[in-house]
Amino acid sequence: MVKPAHRGHGYGLELAYWLLRWALARQPETISLNVFRENEAAIALCRRLGFVEASPAASDPRSEALHMRYKR
Repeated sequence: MVKPAHRGHGYGLELAYWLLRWALARQPETISLNVFRENEAAIALCRRLGFVEASPAASDPRSEALHMRYKR
């Protein structure tokens, strides 16, 4: 989401935080996402926001990505 030259300044966290707030304001049943397993920075950011590793839904195609779900 953030250009490499601008990483490490908290922009990704700020953007993800506001997107999560926007989503939560709509009171969804669940919020989930997929992250490439090799993207350790993105996984750490998601965990910092409250996401945990989860099993993908049965309807989701098999993927190499790590499936994460927001835990309230």
